[in-house]
Amino acid sequence: MTILHSASQVLRCFSDERPELTLTDIVALRGAPKSSTSRLLNAMRDAGFLEVSKVGRKYRPAPLLIHLAQINKVDMSLLARADAAVSELVEETGHTGYVSALDHQDVIGLTGHEGRQVLRVATVIGRRLQASASATGRALLSRMDDRAIEALYHKGVEAPTERAPATLDELMTRINQVRQSGHSEAYDETNHGVGAIATVVVDPAKNLALSLCIAFPAATISQQEREHIIARMKEMTSRLQRQFNDHGQPLIDRARPKKSQSGV
Repeated sequence: MTILHSASQVLRCFSDERPELTLTDIVALRGAPKSSTSRLLNAMRDAGFLEVSKVGRKYRPAPLLIHLAQINKVDMSLLARADAAVSELVEETGHTGYVSALDHQDVIGLTGHEGRQVLRVATVIGRRLQASASATGRALLSRMDDRAIEALYHKGVEAPTERAPATLDELMTRINQVRQSGHSEAYDETNHGVGAIATVVVDPAKNLALSLCIAFPAATISQQEREHIIARMKEMTSRLQRQFNDHGQPLIDRARPKKSQSGV
């Protein structure tokens, strides 16, 4: 057993109910010898993973770990809240829902909830879709500035089907439609017979954009149901945007160097 594995076992002993632990507590929880546990705790203290209270010699996670946990909590809070919103939409509509993120020219599903309809789209988390040919992708691209999109597709746009944009101009037309309407739609573009409606929310503090999407067999949805899904998705997205101070600003293009104060 490596020291890193042993240290992770110690950290897992702490919880909301056990924020501080004595050496005896940790020995009992781990089932390891007292002498080796004491040496491990001292090493973790010296490395900045643990600190010891002045009263009672109780160990607790050090500020370093607490700070890292807070960073992770901020990063994940948008995903968690977006996933909760999609879950609510799936329960309400009976259709499959996803939360996705952009990875260069692809979209990757991060979380998914399968619908309960007899005919439904299956959830395949981690599968890559072409951003230019999907509702989620164009929703996410809509929050990039035009120069960043042009740089991303400087070699051209590949269309998997005749319904998908085949040129950069066609893609920009679709993206501008998303910007104007506040939602994105795709039908028979990447997957035959599949329709999807997507929105996007950004956490400006973390330069993080996520797309909320409801997918369905295109032939089964009525115009009234489509309009209802769009309205509910916009309502939930607006709520998330308010929570994360998302005022529509574009994502920062990290690949483009910033100008110096002299303007050079």
